[in-house]
Amino acid sequence: MAYQKIDHSNMTELHNIKTGRYRISVTSGKTENEENTNNAQLALESITSVVDEIDELLGIKKLVNKRGKSLILKRIDRMIALYNRRDAEAGIELAALGLFGKQLRDLKTRHIQAFRSLSKDILRQSHQRSWVGIRAEVSIAACLLEVIGIGFTKRERPDFDFDYQNKKLSIEVTSTHLTTDRGTNCVYKIKAKINSKNTMPYAKNDVALAIDITNIFHHYFSDTQGQEKNFTDELDRQLTGLEIKYGALILIIHSDNKLLNRYQMNSMTRVMSNCNSVLKSFIEEAFPKSSEVLADPVFLSES
Repeated sequence: MAYQKIDHSNMTELHNIKTGRYRISVTSGKTENEENTNNAQLALESITSVVDEIDELLGIKKLVNKRGKSLILKRIDRMIALYNRRDAEAGIELAALGLFGKQLRDLKTRHIQAFRSLSKDILRQSHQRSWVGIRAEVSIAACLLEVIGIGFTKRERPDFDFDYQNKKLSIEVTSTHLTTDRGTNCVYKIKAKINSKNTMPYAKNDVALAIDITNIFHHYFSDTQGQEKNFTDELDRQLTGLEIKYGALILIIHSDNKLLNRYQMNSMTRVMSNCNSVLKSFIEEAFPKSSEVLADPVFLSES
């Protein structure tokens, strides 16, 4: 990969110019040894590889020319800034964007309708809060592609329709988050989101409600007393007695798995007593199960 090297009095910058208006730059201080400079070049190549993928899928020029900075470019810029501060979170952000790109690539290759619908939504987003919702929709689309192939449709409200055992089912995707750290006192936000979504006309027993709770998990585990069993116990306590009009809940968590050295989506599901029998079969028999316990999970600070 060609790159430009520019020496300054206090740093070395390595550049890869994607377009006339967008440049990837990583720095390596002059006081660092040759090994660290080589590491900076490897980092530039890794970052460029992810950006190349996003460029092919969405078009960097479209993202650059968007009025206000696009959401995806903000994530890329954040990743580069983290690396240039030598923040360990840079690697997690890189892996998160890498997974995002891979999922979009699979959708473009195998399910063009879903890809076009999702990419259109991605291109019009600019606010940071939109990242979690977009990431969740792409992950659910990737899950459906894995378990039922191309037999689903990306739409609006609910987000996905699909056929399973000759029955039309749906999944609505949403997310919930905290703006201030509440430690382990945060599970109530999931209950509040369910109550809000219960008011929608599509809240029925043949629809699953998928909620990205990554931010809630992040806050919960920021308290060193936070344990996954305690979380699930508190979640079940919050759900007890709650009228849930949806047939099932899919709770999504995106995190870095340090043991397997990868960024991944995990999920936990809850089937309601009123759940449509076919949706119940889909959740219990087809929807991907998370096999790894989230022991000591690592989250992005902007989850």
